[in-house]
Amino acid sequence: MDCGNSVGSLTLPYLLENIGCSVITLNSHIDGSFPGRGSEPIPENLSTLQEIVKKTGSDFGVALDGDADRAIFVDEKGNFIQGDRSLALIIKNFIKNREGKVVTTVSTSHIIDDISGNRIIKTKIGDLIVARKLLECGGIIGGEESGGVIFPEFVPGKDGSLATLKMAEIISENKKPLSELIDELPKYYQYKEKIPCENRYKERVISEVDKKLKNYKKDRTDGVKAFTEKGWFIIRPSGTEPIIRCYSESKDKKEAKRLVEFGLKIVKETIDEIAKK
Repeated sequence: MDCGNSVGSLTLPYLLENIGCSVITLNSHIDGSFPGRGSEPIPENLSTLQEIVKKTGSDFGVALDGDADRAIFVDEKGNFIQGDRSLALIIKNFIKNREGKVVTTVSTSHIIDDISGNRIIKTKIGDLIVARKLLECGGIIGGEESGGVIFPEFVPGKDGSLATLKMAEIISENKKPLSELIDELPKYYQYKEKIPCENRYKERVISEVDKKLKNYKKDRTDGVKAFTEKGWFIIRPSGTEPIIRCYSESKDKKEAKRLVEFGLKIVKETIDEIAKK
């Protein structure tokens, strides 16, 4: 596990050992300057973890973010697993023989929809929003595409340690490699892009984009999510950066690529139009 010099260094290695795992740690001393790698567990920061998982024959690898509330996984082959897919695998196994709602956001993969069926509730982006909805509806599990999983019966917030323990349990109980368990999930292709946008323009851009997509079936829970026969794309402003994000998804890779490019094109045109006024 790559603790990322986070607070998870104090707990997760020991929790894993206590449930019978043999643990190899990286960046496991706390240092808020994050000297080992960037604090975000994104592919470009996890090459060392991926290589060590392969060389040591480990069953899986896990990387924490700076405050250890998110866990991103690497399979036994060293492949990076998107947060949507690890969340889907955890939900798939967690809801077996359990009643209750599943809560996630409108930007999260529809793999979760396929797995959860009519038990799913979609919210705006934000772990606090997901957590509040879980408590409100008595949901049993929730999460976001960024690698955050919420188990409300334990704590109403994301917890990277709980997610990792559950993943270890899933691999053990299913007696299959993590890569195989991931491959058994419904197959979707995703693209995630962003484009700079001054904060003062964000609200107007989304409003204008909504008008331009008048012929599409849409969801306005957060930004604008437009549906096609083969997939969907969402355009929404970042709550923390001067950017607008565009995600797309389809079971057809070319269609997913086309949709994200189409979304970016509309956003760029709209930003240029507003900036000229």
